[in-house]
Amino acid sequence: MLAELFLQELAPVSLGRASDDFVVGFENPRGGTNNFIVVVKSSERVMGDRFEVPAEVYRRWANSSPPVLLLVADVKRNDFYFAWPSPEFASDSPTRSVSVNLAKIDDESRQTRLATL
Repeated sequence: MLAELFLQELAPVSLGRASDDFVVGFENPRGGTNNFIVVVKSSERVMGDRFEVPAEVYRRWANSSPPVLLLVADVKRNDFYFAWPSPEFASDSPTRSVSVNLAKIDDESRQTRLATL
């Protein structure tokens, strides 16, 4: 619920649920719509700026169309973090998990709609 309210604050042109995730559309400068899948994860303890996900899941996110935005909610602090999974970090390494670099969402990044939407 908190994640949905957060996404609504970004003023999307469309917002839909897909299980626990969202499909969000934002108007682009050319008058079209850029669509994204927003995968929401929650944690009672975000460790610094990192979040562990299974390597297979990360590879799927990094190679998806539309692009996936990982949104992590720190439920104890009411903070949000985000990351754009990237194919260059989704190699077929033997590791079982990927440590994702997260960026904390603050008032400035909310104002710029995460700067990359």
